[in-house]
Amino acid sequence: MAKDVILFLDTGIDDATALLLAIADKKINIKAIVASRGNVGTKQVAKNTLSVLEFVEKTDIPVFMGSKNFYGKTKFNIWKGHGKNGIGDYPFMKPKIKAQSFKKFLKFFDGLEKKVSILAMCPLTNLARLIKKANAKEKIEALYLQNGMLEDPKYKSFNIACDPKAAEVVFNAGLKIVLCPSDMGHRAYLNKTDVKKLEKMNKTGKMLEFIYRSYRDRVCKNNVATHDSCLIYCFSHKESFSWQNANIKIDYVDKIGILHFKFDGKAKEAKLCTEINIPEFKKYFFEAIKSFN
Repeated sequence: MAKDVILFLDTGIDDATALLLAIADKKINIKAIVASRGNVGTKQVAKNTLSVLEFVEKTDIPVFMGSKNFYGKTKFNIWKGHGKNGIGDYPFMKPKIKAQSFKKFLKFFDGLEKKVSILAMCPLTNLARLIKKANAKEKIEALYLQNGMLEDPKYKSFNIACDPKAAEVVFNAGLKIVLCPSDMGHRAYLNKTDVKKLEKMNKTGKMLEFIYRSYRDRVCKNNVATHDSCLIYCFSHKESFSWQNANIKIDYVDKIGILHFKFDGKAKEAKLCTEINIPEFKKYFFEAIKSFN
């Protein structure tokens, strides 16, 4: 049975791919999407999200536009990459549908009759604002977050560094937290052969090949990291991962937030993916994209 989720995205290349996987995944029922500021502004993120949804003819999912500003302040320098629009400058048609306001999202959330899991692949600005709202936590089953890095403790994780104050609100909310560190996306990267396979697959695969030309990752070099896609896979295929409990803490270096993990016998604040079954992930990935036109 499909589980209800709300996606918090800052739709660029990585998020667009993850969104496609979530749509194709029969274990996931997307109730709504909240567009959050990322490499580009919130308005552009909302437009990118709507463009991807219309591209695959999935326009029944409501999209809400989050805040234009971050919850707190940081000195983290946001890289304006991945094309002028943050999504590889693919020539999408202008979306026919529009994003709704965050105020309407809060009303929508109030009207939910069942608990939902929240999958956040972006700075946690709008999730913090939701959590601050009275009774919001009562409707959240769990938080699945793409954040941090196991192999590099000094790694400035984008989703934390952009708005560490929002992350502190989220981490201190007392909710069940599942973290998918960037290591998973670095290990399960798409190489040139994978991308070429996508190009020959269908219209959606050709679109991905196009936007991947603008993708850059300092760890994966000329390959395509799959950070956000791994979070979607983590939610629906927990058996393909190794897990470990950890205490999580945000430290500040030059006023930039960095997420640190501490592992010991008493750790219980968060559950972390520590290993991923790469062949199974790749199989899942290609089957998902193959399901589109």
